[in-house]
Formats: sequence, C-alpha cells, structure tokens
Amino acid sequence: NQWCSSVSAQMHEIGHNLGLGHSGEDAAYDDKSGMMGFSYNSETSPKMCFNGAKSWQLGWYQDKSTSVGLNGDECFEDKLYGVADYGKSLSKYVVIKINDGG
Repeated sequence: NQWCSSVSAQMHEIGHNLGLGHSGEDAAYDDKSGMMGFSYNSETSPKMCFNGAKSWQLGWYQDKSTSVGLNGDECFEDKLYGVADYGKSLSKYVVIKINDGG
C-alpha cells in the first residue's frame, strides 16, 4: 500500500516497536510535532524525529534534560536548544519535562 514507502509511517511503526503510543489530544493522529502523530505520504520528507515528550519517555538526552513544576515554586531560566545541537558543548538542555503535579 502507499504507506509502505512513507518514511514517516515507517518511523511511526518503529516508535511502536520502541514502546511508544500515539501522540494527540483529540485523535490518535492529530499531533504534528513528532513521528507518533500525523504521518506524511512522502518518500523523502518530512525531516523530523520523535518529539520532546517521546524523547523523554525513551530516556534519550538524559544528560541534557531537566524537569520543572507548575506549582509556582520552580521556573526554568536557561536556554533550551534543539536536538540538532545535542552534541555541541554550548547546549545545556535539549529536553524539558513540565511536571503538572498530577
């Protein structure tokens, strides 16, 4: 079928093999921020990866991640870099988890 040659659909299925569920608030495929949401019917694009939430769930980038709470006692006052900058010495954080207290 048409999705067999879709890179994003292949990465989506690899995500399931890694234990990831679908991303999306209202529907399983409505989140376009990473590979576990919407898939694109293209052999060459988009150039994207798993989003921050899925990267946190997988334990990726642990040495450059942190978490903050929403209770008002904590705040994040630093720079957040993209995962493309992960290997660069200037990047201190590439993933932040926001704890909602729930």
